[in-house]
Amino acid sequence: AESIQRAFVLTGEVSRLDRYDQVVENFYAHFRNIPVLTADNPTQQKLFQDLAPVVDERVALLNKIVRLKQAGKVGEATTLIRSNRGGVYMDTIRDLFRALESEESRLLDGRSRHEQIETLHSQRWMLLSTALGAFALLLAAYIIGRGITERKRALEESTQAKEMALRALAARSLFLANMSHEIRTPLHSIIGMAEVLADRPDEMEIDRGLTIVRRAGNLLMNLINDILDLSKIEAGKLDIDSIPFDLHSHIEETVSMIAFRASQKGLELTAEVSKGVPNILIGDPNRVRQILLNLIGNAIKFTGEGKVSLRVTASGDGDRVRVGFEVVDTGVGIPAELHPFVFEKFRRLERSASRSYGGTGLGLTISKQLVELMGGKLSFESEAGKGSTFRAEIPFEAESGVSVEHEEKVWRSDRRSLSIL
Repeated sequence: AESIQRAFVLTGEVSRLDRYDQVVENFYAHFRNIPVLTADNPTQQKLFQDLAPVVDERVALLNKIVRLKQAGKVGEATTLIRSNRGGVYMDTIRDLFRALESEESRLLDGRSRHEQIETLHSQRWMLLSTALGAFALLLAAYIIGRGITERKRALEESTQAKEMALRALAARSLFLANMSHEIRTPLHSIIGMAEVLADRPDEMEIDRGLTIVRRAGNLLMNLINDILDLSKIEAGKLDIDSIPFDLHSHIEETVSMIAFRASQKGLELTAEVSKGVPNILIGDPNRVRQILLNLIGNAIKFTGEGKVSLRVTASGDGDRVRVGFEVVDTGVGIPAELHPFVFEKFRRLERSASRSYGGTGLGLTISKQLVELMGGKLSFESEAGKGSTFRAEIPFEAESGVSVEHEEKVWRSDRRSLSIL
């Protein structure tokens, strides 16, 4: 009965149930004869009273699984099959049948009349053999069903692994396609301008050509550095330093490095260090600079007019401090539907973003992974047409015995100086 039920649940073929009711009825026909044949033995009567409800519950469980499958509730039916209830019932049934058999053997040993012994033994042994045979079938079906379930689970896991491998292959293909395009673009500029300079040895033309070649070479170098950084991070081989550095001076130097790009676009660039931010921290200053250059550079890149600002805050007491670096711009913003993909490799606002703004689409990916390697978190808020705010929160150790600034510092690119307010 159990093998029929399991076959129906797994295949959904109604024809599998044709013999189900008949098998159950035949089992009960033999099973109900046990109290009749053991009426002269109170011990066996008691064992049967214990056995009957367990058998009924096991058969009820089989019927319930069939009804769930017929009602289309395959998930619930499968859950019942995978549960251990059937196994518990089977263990109890087996133990009670063994007790019945043991009591039967004891009775037979005490019989004085050989004919009665032979007759009674045959009848009872036939009955017990039939019941044990039915039990063995149920147990075999249970074990087979569990095996089918395990094979099905293994097949599902194999399918998932295959899908993951295909996605990884697609991502690798996308990476190679993007890299091929990004590397070709500056190389075409370098080769093309070299040919122009060879044909036109004019001094002004040479100066202009060298500027283009230098710019294309820098672009190519930045691309290679991004790829190397990303490869090291994903391979788990990028080391994070832990050395003392002056955060305030570091921020001024970093913003000074990128101020020219802002002034070229007519943007106001400001940096504010809130009071209470320690001067000396222990961490990796080069990676902090790389993160800030990426975030501020992105903000400048996608802002046509207005301003870009960096605000630095700190929280925490004692030797541990959490520094927040917030970069705010008045640029194009990011549509809500693209928010889930902002930190993915090679993701841009649109297909034409590479032509309009340049870049590889790796900066935010690298920044996020660097922040997380340092034990921090990178998040953002943005709305199309209303600018973006990126916030990196990074934990540092504060060097003991070093004073904390109690005044806010503000740096503005248009004034090219550091003012203390």
